[in-house]
Amino acid sequence: MRNTLGSYLDDFLLRGNETAFAYRPGLRTRSWSYAEIAKTAFQFARELEERRIEKGDRVLIWAILTNWRPRPRIILRHLIL
Repeated sequence: MRNTLGSYLDDFLLRGNETAFAYRPGLRTRSWSYAEIAKTAFQFARELEERRIEKGDRVLIWAILTNWRPRPRIILRHLIL
């Protein structure tokens, strides 16, 4: 049993460029590999560390859908890590 979402990242790195998910925001299909998801998660973790956000702090992640395409905007508040 996994206790955190972060526990999946090592497995994601092992799966490398295999497609994790695909979506169609318009005429083209876009996809993310497992490695891209892990890389993005690690970048986000480094950003939180640089901002001195620690375990137990609250962070809000806000994503806006514009023209049916996800355009994430991140505001660091309120979501418990």
